[in-house]
Amino acid sequence: MHEVIQHYLTVMYEESIAAADRLNTSELFEETLREEYAKQYKSNNKQHFSNPVELREFYDDGVEKIREFAKKKGKYFSKRGWHLVGCETHIMLPPNENYPNVLFQGYLDVVMYHEPTNKFRIIDIKTSRQGWSKYQKSDQNKQLQLTAYKKYFSEQFNIPREDIEVEFFIVKRKTYDSEEYAVSRIQSFIPASGKVKMNKVEKTINKFIEEAFDKTGHRDTEHQPTENNNCKWCPFHKTHLCSATF
Repeated sequence: MHEVIQHYLTVMYEESIAAADRLNTSELFEETLREEYAKQYKSNNKQHFSNPVELREFYDDGVEKIREFAKKKGKYFSKRGWHLVGCETHIMLPPNENYPNVLFQGYLDVVMYHEPTNKFRIIDIKTSRQGWSKYQKSDQNKQLQLTAYKKYFSEQFNIPREDIEVEFFIVKRKTYDSEEYAVSRIQSFIPASGKVKMNKVEKTINKFIEEAFDKTGHRDTEHQPTENNNCKWCPFHKTHLCSATF
């Protein structure tokens, strides 16, 4: 899903809107879905974790999401003064100068540059069943992730923080239209990422590094991870590769 949107944007900005609209996005999505399923099937000891009915539903939902994105792209992605810096832009640097061997690494889904204002925008694509509620928007873990991207993108490329904006681009899996109007599958959310959030993310990451690693960059064997709200997103959660104590 993310890959198709990223590919569409790449063609749109590097070639033309017409060229992007000519892409067979349904075929592209099917290819990425097949590749991802094959990869997860292999990592799951070659055990199937879905079925044809569920996969068909997932595919149909994905096609509809991409079609709506292509139809409404102008509302969210303008070519008037905007340039695509890159998709999956790689950032990697040591967050704490006292631990030079511990690196923060991230891949930014989409990075845009607005030439008239000299501003950059980091866009994180999220999928959600029915969009984000006020509770998900207020989730500090989600916000701190994007704030961390802003902080380290600024440091790696020597760009002033005030020239960087951040945005969540949320694509809904399901919509339930009312009799009066159709519900959009696309939702945009711009979280706060100012000085207060910057200080918080810096303290959080430094605390983790100082507690979990020694000065050489090796994991401190006395520090044992414990299960928390982020565990559900970890691909190693409750597998033999997970060292958390439950």
